[in-house]
Amino acid sequence: MNFKKMLFGEALGVFIITFAGCGAMMVDVLGGGVIGHVGVSLVFGLSYGVAILALGPVCRGHFNPVLSIAFAVFGKVPVIPSVAAIAAQVVGAFVAVALLYVILGDVAALGTSFPVIEMAYVIDGDPAMIAAATETVIAGILMFVAVSVSSQGKLSGVAAALAIGGAVTALTLMAGPLDGAPMNPARSLAPAVMTGIVDGLWIYLVMPVVGGLIGGGIAVLVGKVAGRE
Repeated sequence: MNFKKMLFGEALGVFIITFAGCGAMMVDVLGGGVIGHVGVSLVFGLSYGVAILALGPVCRGHFNPVLSIAFAVFGKVPVIPSVAAIAAQVVGAFVAVALLYVILGDVAALGTSFPVIEMAYVIDGDPAMIAAATETVIAGILMFVAVSVSSQGKLSGVAAALAIGGAVTALTLMAGPLDGAPMNPARSLAPAVMTGIVDGLWIYLVMPVVGGLIGGGIAVLVGKVAGRE
């Protein structure tokens, strides 16, 4: 795999997902709910699937530091290229958010995710803890799916696009009202830094990685038991 093409592909993939997804959140606010929660969830899932279809052949199709870290930890991909891929993913997210700011202005905190206090009040729980638990579980599910449909740590083709895109859509539909359900530290970091809203950012940087390692480990174990490893 060409190293430069891999980095460009990872950066562009995250750019597509962040621009489309965070952009949908911002347009929804500007339009008074014209897109809605279901629409935003579909945009995130569809953009992830499209990115895998379009860019999977030239990169690993991770578009998420959680996937790059977990695949490296489980020996599916080399460590050094994974670190470089994560840097490229972060750059792609920042470029996307910067462009959204130029086009749409400072709307909806540029797509920054927060623990939803109103939902926590209904549940009678701590917003940060609910968000932390949610991010851990949904990132674990996403990573389980990613390992299950990957080939040597690479996500490419229709099956991977459908599986990952579907998982992102379903998980965002369920968990979005709780914490925004980003599942992606790069996509979370960029709007938080650019708006200066960093309270609770640790939830969206740390817990998805924890969940990804758990989910990936379960997937690897299941693969060994099933004879796929």
